[in-house]
Amino acid sequence: MRILFVCQRLPFPPNKGEKLRTYHQIKYLQESGIDVEVLAPVESESELRDAGELRDSLGLNVYPIMRKFNVFNYMKGLLTETALSVAKFYDSEVQSTFERILSTVKIDSVIFSASSLTPYWWRMSQTTDIRAYCDFMDVDSDKWHQYAETAGFVMKWIYKREARLIRELEIKSCVSLERCFLIAEKELEIIANFLPDNASLPLAVGNGIDTSEFYPSERQSSFVLKEHSSLEFLFVGVMDYKPNVDAVLWFVENVWPQIVSKYPQARFRIVGMSPIPKVIKLADRKGIEVTGKVNDVSEYFRSADIFVAPFTIARGVQNKILQAMATGLPVITSSKGAEGINCKHRQDILIADEPDTFLASLDFLLEGDHFRTISQHARQKIVEEYSWEKHLQVFKQTITGELNESS
Repeated sequence: MRILFVCQRLPFPPNKGEKLRTYHQIKYLQESGIDVEVLAPVESESELRDAGELRDSLGLNVYPIMRKFNVFNYMKGLLTETALSVAKFYDSEVQSTFERILSTVKIDSVIFSASSLTPYWWRMSQTTDIRAYCDFMDVDSDKWHQYAETAGFVMKWIYKREARLIRELEIKSCVSLERCFLIAEKELEIIANFLPDNASLPLAVGNGIDTSEFYPSERQSSFVLKEHSSLEFLFVGVMDYKPNVDAVLWFVENVWPQIVSKYPQARFRIVGMSPIPKVIKLADRKGIEVTGKVNDVSEYFRSADIFVAPFTIARGVQNKILQAMATGLPVITSSKGAEGINCKHRQDILIADEPDTFLASLDFLLEGDHFRTISQHARQKIVEEYSWEKHLQVFKQTITGELNESS
């Protein structure tokens, strides 16, 4: 069997949410004896080299297409009633390469890594018997609705337009494609509310964590509570992505001053590529460091004491929270951040939506043996329930037809 992955971004190196998920899907299928080919846009010479590393490390064919984003893509999208997510990533050379591969290579199934990529399929969907799937990951239309709730007039209009057009793509995909996938059961509840009767409900395929990469350090394993004043807090994420930006801004404005007042030597590290000016400026505050891109994010997990993820906007499962839990790093997050993760408040995670409850959660964590027990429970939860192999079995079985044969 041969599968073609059409990716929104090159899934290598696997250093952020969507890349991680797609990379592990590809790796799992390839190691299961399925031939995998990858078609993805690249935007630099370094990404071209990354494409070569992906090819060599997993032993598969990679078709990297060099593209440069043009602002006129957005203008064309606005004029043609096209979702801006589609306009941003659509590329005519990707389209022609996609059609050439399908006409010259024996491909059994195509997997799109985002709903915004499905327009590549519609032009030829009636002339082929190849099966097509889409990994939505999250219900993106709902994310755009969330953006609109707090935006100003112009951006509210843009976000609402994007939500409507992406929802149309999500519906069309669930009606026309073989099957679609989402990360979490919570996402299924959301999409079920607007799918028509002739649409297939997507399957939930959760994310996993590589526990050989994310594991507790000796420092975390032997954490003692005698030096509260030097606590190190951590947030990890791409720092031009609105949900991440909103989360750290909320934390710094609403919680950090009280923490520094109580623990004067406390530090807050914001780790991740592409920090926007508002995030960079946070480094002017006492105890805050903004790193930008780092070579090995796992080192920062192992050197921290507490992971914070106070999301005001979120969809799907937050890989960064799973990574923190895998390293035994206690997590304080919002209700939205905890969505999709099988976790219990004050057992293997702490959930807080307001500044007062966030600070109360920190106090609870530093009382008695709570830090140690939550750290241990978090790590155990990941080991037992969040392996990639466990979550990707149903993904493989669906694409190969094994699930239908056994049902």
